[in-house]
Amino acid sequence: MVRLSALLLVGAAHLAAQERAERDAALSDVSQKVIYQDGKIARLEVSARIAVRVPGIYGLTVELTAANGHSLTGRAREHLESGPQSLVAVFHSFDIRNVIAVDGPYEISDIRLFSEPRTGPSVLVASQEKGPRTPAIHLNDLFPAEYYFTGEMEAAGADPMPSGKFRALRIDAGVVTPGAKCSATAQLLDETDRRIASYGGSDAKDLPSGKSVVTFEFEGAKIGRRATDGPLIVSSLTLFCGSKRTVTRDELRRELSIPLNLTIRRPMSSSS
Repeated sequence: MVRLSALLLVGAAHLAAQERAERDAALSDVSQKVIYQDGKIARLEVSARIAVRVPGIYGLTVELTAANGHSLTGRAREHLESGPQSLVAVFHSFDIRNVIAVDGPYEISDIRLFSEPRTGPSVLVASQEKGPRTPAIHLNDLFPAEYYFTGEMEAAGADPMPSGKFRALRIDAGVVTPGAKCSATAQLLDETDRRIASYGGSDAKDLPSGKSVVTFEFEGAKIGRRATDGPLIVSSLTLFCGSKRTVTRDELRRELSIPLNLTIRRPMSSSS
């Protein structure tokens, strides 16, 4: 009986949170756009127009499905201010070619908008079963090799000290290249967009063809000196490969999911 009551309370709390989230924002329109590079398809962008009533962190997921049943999930996540805003989920040519692996058109479906409170799990704000159908995309029309950030990121403390704090914040970011010697740069911001630290990326390294990882490392002392607690944002990611320099709009900002005890409740410091 006690367990049943606890489950009912949890269910009621989740329902109340979802009802509040539905009042925070609304999904108003979904559109798609094919982006070309040098006459070839570089990526497909699915844009969701959102009427934001309460500023905060919002996430978007979108499914792209082919006639053969193969599918990709596109994601976007940003801090949005009040008013009409947009989130853009991106499907890159590399993934369409290697995962979908069949000519289009493709179905856009299962569009979901989430809010992400400071504590607790994400809450569904709105959803739409179907979006617009893509044009007839042919695999032969896809850009053969592209340089881009995948949007995948992992953050962790580096060089731990006896005090339990860390001397650096290390961020691994997923990239795709055709195989090249590359370096990368990025900036670390607080939630007010004030710059905390920069990573210069002077050391280039050989990256294999396909998906790999580039690493950014930011000084713990600079993070520890920030004026307020709160989320950190990695911004202005730039990948340099030979003479190529690539930054795409959807990779310009990423808010980091960092454990509270890593950078908020126990800010990093350069001394124990």
